[in-house]
Amino acid sequence: LALALGAKTALPVAFEIINEFLKQESSGGGWRFAHAAFNGISQVIEVAKDTDYAIPMQAQVVGCSVMYMSHAEPRVRYMALQAVGQMLLDHGPDVQKNHHEA
Repeated sequence: LALALGAKTALPVAFEIINEFLKQESSGGGWRFAHAAFNGISQVIEVAKDTDYAIPMQAQVVGCSVMYMSHAEPRVRYMALQAVGQMLLDHGPDVQKNHHEA
C-alpha cells in the first residue's frame, strides 16, 4: 500500500500512527504497541529510499530503535533490531555513513 501511494502520501500518515503506538506503549498500554510500531516501521521503511524523507527518517528510526533495544520484552527488542536491519537492507551505506555512532 505504501509503495502504491508513494512516500509523500504514505510516510507522514504511517509515522503518525507509529508514533501514537509508541506513546501508547510508554503510557502503560503494553509491549504489543511497541511491537506493532516497529513492525510497521519495517514494512514502510523501503518507501523512503531515495526521497527527501530518507535522512530524517533514518535518524528517527535509528534513535528510536536504539532506545527500545533494551526493552524488557524480548519481542520488542527483536522488532527494534528487525527495523534497523530492514533499514540497512533498503538504505545500506547511507545509514552506515550517517549513523555509525548509534
